[in-house]
Amino acid sequence: ISKRSIRSITQHTIKQYSAFRLWRGLTPSLFRAVPGSALYFHLLNLVKEKIPKKQQTFLVNGLCGALARGAADLVVFPFTLIKARLEVNSNFYINKT
Repeated sequence: ISKRSIRSITQHTIKQYSAFRLWRGLTPSLFRAVPGSALYFHLLNLVKEKIPKKQQTFLVNGLCGALARGAADLVVFPFTLIKARLEVNSNFYINKT
């Protein structure tokens, strides 16, 4: 691929392999995103239920969100690592200049 753009890589991938190759890596992404989002929202609701409505300011809600996101990311980190390693080690893109 001489011109490295999204369009040229997409066209090359479809021509060289098939359109289904564009969805390669979807499974690890779903294993990471779906449980991570579900856990995040569950933890966010749990934390916010413990705080009285009158004390739920913008800052407090932001801290609740940060706490929930950090905990959820910690749980799904192994899936993130696997996904990143699959992306790095795949021969999906051809490095021709």
